[in-house]
Amino acid sequence: MDPNAYDLILLETLKQADPVISVASGGDSYVVTGSIPLEVLKAFEALTPSVRYVKVGPARCVPIGDWLSCRERLISKLMRRMTSRSFELGISGPTSDDLKNAPTISPWIAIRDPEYGGAILVGMQTGHPTLRGPLISTSRLCGIDASRTWARTVSRWYRLNDPATADNLTERLGRKAAGLRARALEFSELQALIAEDLVREGLKDV
Repeated sequence: MDPNAYDLILLETLKQADPVISVASGGDSYVVTGSIPLEVLKAFEALTPSVRYVKVGPARCVPIGDWLSCRERLISKLMRRMTSRSFELGISGPTSDDLKNAPTISPWIAIRDPEYGGAILVGMQTGHPTLRGPLISTSRLCGIDASRTWARTVSRWYRLNDPATADNLTERLGRKAAGLRARALEFSELQALIAEDLVREGLKDV
């Protein structure tokens, strides 16, 4: 099993959680703990040992501000932990079992991530366990082999076929691929960005 599998499930559960909001007689808003997924609530309590529970009617609740603050901290913690693991995995490379059921991206290009920095892959996917559309952009790229047959992102392994250029992909996808040219990376630039990330993670000397 992928080392990030549990964290990835918890992250998706956390992002999709839509707990019940209860308003107390004084007008303050609270989150009903019984409506928070159990695994998320356990993580919430582990991150906030001094969590303050309040009874609103028959329900045990937490102040909505505490919930929102902890939710963001949990997301950040999970992303940091998954990213750190994935950079280590990108160095060691995949096993044959890792790639057996990995989704494939073909054609693909690497681009700069305008939101979070580093690099991501954009391309046509098959076999992704959660994404259904053909065109995807991956999470942050944490490793890629020199022969361009596999890549490791924060969330998973990918098999790679048919690297493309921004022009190739734009020609194939039209407006869906608009803006890719300006952010497209040469392979040497991609490797340099990953190397910079590895230095920041303490996994590579300057």
